[in-house]
Parts: sequence; structure tokens; C-alpha cells
Amino acid sequence: MASSTNSSVKSNSGQVLEAEETSDSISTVTHDNTAKNGNRRGTKNKHGTSRNHKKKVLCNPLKGAKFRVSIRKTSKNKDSEAPPQSHHDVPVVLEAEEAITTRACSTDSDAYDQLKQSSIFRDFRAIFEGPDHQRKNCLLSLAVFPENAVVQKRPLVYWWIGEGILDPPPSSSTNTTGEETVENIATEILLGFKARNFIIPVNTKRKTVVNRFKMDLNLRSLVILHAREGKFFDYDSSGELTYKYSESGRACLINSEWLGPENLEKIKTLFNVSRRFLDFTSDRFQKMRNIQVLSLGMGWSSGGIHHHIEVRNTEFLKGLKSMESLRLLSFHGISGIQGLPGSISKLKNLRILDLKACYNLESLPKEIKSLKMLTHLDMSECYLLEHMPKELASLSDLQVLKGFVFTDIKSHENACSLPDLAELKKLRKLSINVNGRTFPIETLSTTLSTFEELEKLKISWGGGSNAEESNGAGKNMARQKTFLEKVVRKQKSKVDRAMEIKKLQKLDLQCFPLRTLPDWLIPENLKKLRKLYIRGGGLNSLINKIQEGEIIKWEVEVLRLKYLSELKINWSELKAMFPNLGYLEKFKCPKVTFCPCDGSGVWLKSSTN
Repeated sequence: MASSTNSSVKSNSGQVLEAEETSDSISTVTHDNTAKNGNRRGTKNKHGTSRNHKKKVLCNPLKGAKFRVSIRKTSKNKDSEAPPQSHHDVPVVLEAEEAITTRACSTDSDAYDQLKQSSIFRDFRAIFEGPDHQRKNCLLSLAVFPENAVVQKRPLVYWWIGEGILDPPPSSSTNTTGEETVENIATEILLGFKARNFIIPVNTKRKTVVNRFKMDLNLRSLVILHAREGKFFDYDSSGELTYKYSESGRACLINSEWLGPENLEKIKTLFNVSRRFLDFTSDRFQKMRNIQVLSLGMGWSSGGIHHHIEVRNTEFLKGLKSMESLRLLSFHGISGIQGLPGSISKLKNLRILDLKACYNLESLPKEIKSLKMLTHLDMSECYLLEHMPKELASLSDLQVLKGFVFTDIKSHENACSLPDLAELKKLRKLSINVNGRTFPIETLSTTLSTFEELEKLKISWGGGSNAEESNGAGKNMARQKTFLEKVVRKQKSKVDRAMEIKKLQKLDLQCFPLRTLPDWLIPENLKKLRKLYIRGGGLNSLINKIQEGEIIKWEVEVLRLKYLSELKINWSELKAMFPNLGYLEKFKCPKVTFCPCDGSGVWLKSSTN
């Protein structure tokens, strides 16, 4: 057996940290030092007396060697640390007065020297020795995801908001809304993790944003160790995440394990880690009366596969009426839910309702009007939804609305229309699915201009809309001409400044059914627009009729053009029209010519410098 060396250091808090290297190839676990024969091993202190201790295994962030990190606790003044005020104030093992010390055996001392000097190790210590509890808790939350999981930013940020790890300041009538500040903070935190190489972006086409990422495996070992010691999650004796919640208040659904019937009222957060089939009973659901975060969908994928989740029946949803403290309710990606019960009206504190990719969802209840604190409603990829209830327009705090369905089916008398949404003064993000032929494309700016905080807009045509016109230049030309003839066009000298969409930064048009852009889509009305995406449809020009003969200059910096077989423009014309362009993505646009794109269809301004 290779010889090893031990070291220990006593922190200011009285905790003794020891380390020894082992040649065993094992993962991050915790071992009880009781041998099978019943004898206990211990380390000797400077007086020669033996202490029993527990051993943790920490992956070497450099060469794959393993370091056995021993933590031995000594007495500590109970009054030296104030008790947490809520389950959000998580005690952290490595505070300013504490540090972690490890030491390699003589066979690989160079590896350990590199470990101590690595930027990841230094940056990790800096966060846990610093005063920023917000970043600590955001980092600890990543311990719940399996190894090599691809984590999606949006559900993760929803979780942070739901738990209050990121809590919005009060909204103001004169300033931008508090929730926007929270999302900006979340983006800043993730970019900081990226800069420190804590997370690895999983993006295509060289995108600069962090929407999906993996966790660095070396960092993951450190985070799991401290998530366990800080009781952020509950782990079993082998260091595996467990469904128990006795200490952390955070319960996890893992494979076939299930929550016991006792002490369900202690659960603050229920997070689905890997369970594919949900079979709650209504009685058990009702007992979770103090829960604040209920995330039954999955915000991660592995190997490019998004896990499919099903519910055996939906009777358990009746238990929602007892969850009056709930802030986040996520059924992301769960099939089998056709509708929500009227008892959802009891969720007076609900901020986020995530129904994305609930493929069987057919309708929303009228009782949704009672969710007065709701700021995020996501119904994207819910393809069976035919209309929105009018009661949706009463959610005055709504800031993010995704998957709003436009329909002109007269049988839906209670259908919410776009003008009905004019009361949503705080709306920042809006995505619309068009399932009708009468969608007011040309007069859309009249409604959009009422959304003074609107920053991102996405419109997708499909279903019963005129999206079939996008299949080619020659299809349904007569219908299109008739439609356009009915439009009263503004004169270019009389552009209505009241129709300006003041804060719109991103516009995404999918399967656009017309051959020319609407009159309101001009630089004068979209002065803040920085991202323009047009994907699919029969569009043949980026200039509308009121702009003909003029020099058009957009402030757009990111332009994505996909599946536009009729769009005709060359590189010099694009550069003249978009002088600030820094990123162009062109895919299956055969008449967009002479663009210096790479093999992936991407051009970056920096690549030419």
C-alpha cells in the first residue's frame, strides 16, 4: 500500500480539518469510520489521544486522483452564530473564519500543489469565505442536479425566485419592476460562475448568453460536500442525495423512492430529481401545507434527452387548496394534466406558474384571476390550448406571459383578446401563438404600444392561421392580396409616433405569413431593438412599402434568418441596413447571398478584426 501523509488545521471556529490521500477510485461519498469487525479508527491529536471522525471523499480537480478529506468537529460556542431566520438563511460550512485544507501523499504531491493553486479552488473558497450569501445559496442549489446534467437557466431562476434566494424589491411606478432586477441579478450570477469556470455553457452557434450549462465536475465535488454540511439538502451515509427532508426542509423525488407520510408539513421545497411517474395521493398532497416551491417537472436533461414525466391521475391536484404559502408551481414537461382545478384560487402567494410543455393541457380555469401576485405564467408548447380565459387580463402584476393563444373561433365567447391585455402595464416578455386568420398584424402596434415595459416579443403563426402561405411564393397569393388591400397604410411622412414600442429589445417572428413586413416594423418605432429573429415564412424583403426608396438603418446587433426561401438580399445591402451588426446567423436562405458566414452559417464581427 502506498504510504500517505496526514495533516490537520484548526479553524477559528474550532473545527479541525484533516486530509489524507487514498488510491481508491471512488466518487464523492461520506463514510462512517466503523470497520466491519466493530473497531473504530481515529486520528491522534497533539496529546496522543484518539478522536473518532468521519471521512469525506473529494475529487482532485486536476488529474482525477482522489483525496480523502477528513472533517473532525470540536466544541463551538453556541452563541457565536445566530440561528437562521428562515429556511432560506442556510448555514454554510466555509464562512470567513473557516477554510478547507487537503494534502496529497508523496506519490502525487505535485497534483495537490496544482489543486491548491487552481483558480477554481481559489474562487470557490473566495465565495464561501465571503459575505455574499446569495451567491453561496445559488451555488449550493446546483448540488441537486446529477453529474453531467444539462441545466436550463429558466427553471433554475424560477426556483431561486420561488425560494426567495433571489427576492425582488418592491415594484415602483417610476422605476423598472423589481422582478426584472431579480432576473438581471440571476444572469449576472451565472455569468460570474461562467467566468470562474464553475459552469460550462452548452450552447450552439457561439451564443454569448448562458441559457443551458453543465457543472464542472471538480467543482461539483466541492459543492456537494458543503451542501451536505450546510444541510442545504439531505444526504445518506454514502453521500447520495436522499428523499428525506428532516434537516434541510428540501425533499427530492428520486427514482422509485417516495415521501413518507410523516412530517410532510415540514417540507418547504419539493424538487423532482429523477422520478418519471408521479402518483401522489390527495391526502398526502394536502399535508404539505407549508410548502413554498413545488417543482415536479425537470429542469435538466442528460445526453441531449429531455426526460418525459407522466402522472397516473390528477386527483392529487385537489390538494393544492391547502398550499397557501406556495410561490412556485412547476409542472414543466408533465403529460397527463388536462386542466387545473378551481382550487388553484387558494394560491394567493403564487408568483410563478410554469406549465411549459404540458402537452395534454386543454384549458385554464377562470379562477386564475385570483392569483393576484402572479408575475410569471408560462404556457409555451401547450399545443392543445385553444384560447385564453378573459380573466387572465386581471393579473395586473404579470410580467412574463408565454404561450398566449390568439384565436378567432367565435365559439369561445370568453376568449381573451390582445386588446384585453392592455391592462397588463408591467408586461416585459410576451409570446403569442396565432391560431386564427384575423390576427391584426398591421394594427398590432396599437396594442403593443400600450405595453410600456415590453422588452421581448415572440409571435408564432400556425394551426388555423395563414401560416400555410409561408410554404412558397406562389401559394394563396390571391388571399394574401385581398388581405393586404384591406389594410389602410400610413404615409411615410405621417408615421404615428404614438405607436412607438419604446423598450422592445428583441423581436422573434416565426412562420411569418406575409411577403412584406408590416408598416409599423420600422426603425422609428423600434429604437431600442437589438435582436431580430425571422424564422420561416414567405417573406421576400426586409423593407416594407412605406420605406421604399429610403436608406434604412437599424440599431440591430443580432440578426437570425432561417428557412426564408424567398428572402432576397446580399451582404452589402445587409451591412448598409444593419450598420451595428455584430452577429449574423443564416440558415437555409438561398437568396441571402455573399455573406461571409462559416460552415455553421454564423458570422461574428470579431472574427473579421
